[in-house]
Amino acid sequence: MGDWKAMATKAIALVIGLRALLNFGKPFGGGLVFFGKILRGAPNLILAPSLGIYMLVLVYGMWAMRRFALPMSAAYSIFVVFNIFLFPMFQAIPGGWGMGAYAVFGAVGIGGGLAGTWLLYAQRARLT
Repeated sequence: MGDWKAMATKAIALVIGLRALLNFGKPFGGGLVFFGKILRGAPNLILAPSLGIYMLVLVYGMWAMRRFALPMSAAYSIFVVFNIFLFPMFQAIPGGWGMGAYAVFGAVGIGGGLAGTWLLYAQRARLT
């Protein structure tokens, strides 16, 4: 079966990497959700690509099993938790999404981020 923790870490890194790439397009359509609020204008133009770069550095760290990835992953997980819980307080849930669907989306987002952090922590002895 191989080293499932390393494989799972890389799988989560790939998903985070895909999400990071989406942030680079947010200044051109849509907006970055930042602590529950959708950003527009200059804040979106600056923060969306900055978060994308942060996430790509995190992906590299997770993939290469670097020590710096663990605190980055923890910070990213905290950011995701805040965003998912604050979003419905500041914004309307997008059309076509009910609260149940949003709860599933939130559980996957929070679970994925926390799983990545846990996997790095569980493998901390092998991080370089």
